[in-house]
Amino acid sequence: MSVGSFKVHQATGMVIAQAGVSPAEALQRLCFYADAVGAPLEDVARQVVDRAISFASVG
Repeated sequence: MSVGSFKVHQATGMVIAQAGVSPAEALQRLCFYADAVGAPLEDVARQVVDRAISFASVG
């Protein structure tokens, strides 16, 4: 497993915990977010792991 794919896996787990969604939904949210901001998935994953981006519901 490469470092990039490990970060994506780790970030997926964090999104599951933050948003209370399934693993497939968490990965899909990461992919959609990366596409929306025009960033590579690995960069978004790194930001989630570093807690610069959160997928937690507000309110």
